[in-house]
Amino acid sequence: EDPFVPKKEFLLFAAIGNRSSRAVSSWTQDLQRRNFDIVLYYYDSAFQAPKNCPVDLCVNMKGYKWPLLYHFLSSNRLTADSYQSVFAVDDDIIIDTLSINLMFHVFKTHGLVFAQPGLKKGGDLHFRHSQEWRANTEVRYMNFVENQAMVVHFPTALKLQMIMRHGFTGWGVDYCFFSIIDTNVTQIGTIMAVMAEHPISTDVTSASHAFKEGQKPALLSRGNLEEPEESLNREVGEQLIRDCGGTIFRPRVYFKIRPGENRLERIKIEMEKMRIEQLEAKAKAAKKKKEKLAAAAMELSRQTSNDNTAWQWSGQS
Repeated sequence: EDPFVPKKEFLLFAAIGNRSSRAVSSWTQDLQRRNFDIVLYYYDSAFQAPKNCPVDLCVNMKGYKWPLLYHFLSSNRLTADSYQSVFAVDDDIIIDTLSINLMFHVFKTHGLVFAQPGLKKGGDLHFRHSQEWRANTEVRYMNFVENQAMVVHFPTALKLQMIMRHGFTGWGVDYCFFSIIDTNVTQIGTIMAVMAEHPISTDVTSASHAFKEGQKPALLSRGNLEEPEESLNREVGEQLIRDCGGTIFRPRVYFKIRPGENRLERIKIEMEKMRIEQLEAKAKAAKKKKEKLAAAAMELSRQTSNDNTAWQWSGQS
């Protein structure tokens, strides 16, 4: 077959099955006004791609999102300038077409490398940083975003293909991404200007088949692929993290940008604050080390004094 030819500036990629109808309907509700291509891989043998693909590309292939994205990237002659970014989204994430347009716009405008949309309250939330807050915020700059609805700068995505290939169910993929790609705090963020919904899953057919992607709810069987138990899923993910030289770390929000705020000026101010915090932390650590050494010296002096006293008494006897 001829290689896929990009048409839009951005790309939405998803692996979908028979639980995906609500999500796909939300992504495609306004196809004429979208600024992104849509590539769908149909992983479920009971839910095949239609003969007339309703989007830009439909492929029938069993597997999980990240290995299937690797297949798409490696099977086509795509280069760093084929797209600005790719939205690799799980097949149960509900977000409408125009919100995706805005998400891509904010991603590009802020010069982000990794991002995700905010998540509405009441759904399946894993980390507080992605949750909808009352604060009027456009982007939360931070050190981590989840792989369930990840936007990646496309040239960066091409560099991560080997991790995608071995990403299995996705557990640990995000930690590997951040360990391999050198980013700073102004290049990772949760885009709070748009909100997606991650429904709490009810797709659990039996306790023995139920598993989680980290803390995620059970998923339906991917065709004839056997679903791993939770312990195996985590074990494989942790091995992936060890192999890529990554670590599991705690997500942290550094600062946020409000709509209409001078982004560059705010970043300059926040970076200076962080620099001062780092200097203060170093000074505090140095002071603590100095106090520890002083205490150790006093203890050594006390022990030496006791030893001398004991020797003198021994000599007198």
